[in-house]
Amino acid sequence: MSAKSLVWVGMVLGSLIGSVIPVIFGASAISGVSILGSGIGGVAGVILGWKLSKYL
Repeated sequence: MSAKSLVWVGMVLGSLIGSVIPVIFGASAISGVSILGSGIGGVAGVILGWKLSKYL
């Protein structure tokens, strides 16, 4: 898998997980907290995908 693909997968999964976590704790799916979590999760996913691509 190429580095670009890993970064995209990390971004998508990170933003999905980051937006679902506030919903689990009772926030709305379109609340500011969920959108913020999606952004933070997306950035974390990009970083993890990039680091993972260095090892593969």
